[in-house]
Amino acid sequence: MKNPNIELLLFIKHLIALRARTKEEIADLWSERNDAEINVRTINRNVEFLKELGYEIQSGYDNRKRTYRLVDDYENEIVERIENHLRISKMPGLANPDNVASPPVQQGIEMLPLLLESINNRNAVAFTYHPFDKDPSPRKVCPVILKEYQGKWHLHGFNLETNKYRTYGIDRIKELKQKGKYNWDSLPELEKEIDLFKSRLGASMPVYEYFKGREVKREIIKLRVSSFYLSYLKSKPLHQSQKITDDVIKAEKFTSGELLDYTLVNFYLVPNYDLIKFVVSQLGDVLIEEPKSLKEYVGNTFNGLIAKITP
Repeated sequence: MKNPNIELLLFIKHLIALRARTKEEIADLWSERNDAEINVRTINRNVEFLKELGYEIQSGYDNRKRTYRLVDDYENEIVERIENHLRISKMPGLANPDNVASPPVQQGIEMLPLLLESINNRNAVAFTYHPFDKDPSPRKVCPVILKEYQGKWHLHGFNLETNKYRTYGIDRIKELKQKGKYNWDSLPELEKEIDLFKSRLGASMPVYEYFKGREVKREIIKLRVSSFYLSYLKSKPLHQSQKITDDVIKAEKFTSGELLDYTLVNFYLVPNYDLIKFVVSQLGDVLIEEPKSLKEYVGNTFNGLIAKITP
């Protein structure tokens, strides 16, 4: 699909999230709303594109016509996030900016539509990458998936020079160009790699020292969350695997000495640096309970404040 229509993707996603819809029904509703005809082949291509982006869409039949139903929203709500970022980046200057506090728009978001198109059409991309601690260098990558975390976008793909999967911050990508087609099926362990990437908190690398040569895989992460921070997780889940339990204990918050309720919250994640940074940044409102090996790793590797998250 060339130049994905973000508005159409959003429209289809919202319709099939409500109930199962046929291609013909979606096309009629779009035409009625926009006073412009659209054929069912276009609807079908956009549904397939949503699947490629990571949305789980279930097919069925109604009076012998195929229907589509969104089973589960992809953790990043990637289409909405791209649409929102692009809209914000085009906003005119505010009349009274002193009354509004907003973060700066991330560099590189204008490349998101081209990256989406490249993923969908199986086109390799070439760009110059500007790491924080190294000189810029050219890269040629088979793009696999996009992810947004804490306002920053990341591209995960297969580097054709190193033959390894790597993650790139789009704010450090310059001179992006599409290259020729690549064979999606030839990428090593692709489905597993996508699953593991989605199972990271954020986009940072797994903590390889923790795995010590073991296979990098998802683990059940059990965190104790204070009553203060739990409300945030209820309103905005940290990850799609988040499960809040009824298991509550009393514990002392080490930064204040307060006795608080701590609820057990389970995740299914690949332990990575963003996970550890998240726990540490909560200053005692989040504690690691399991796995014990992760508690031991953090306790043995760090000292001072960070060691207190593994009581």
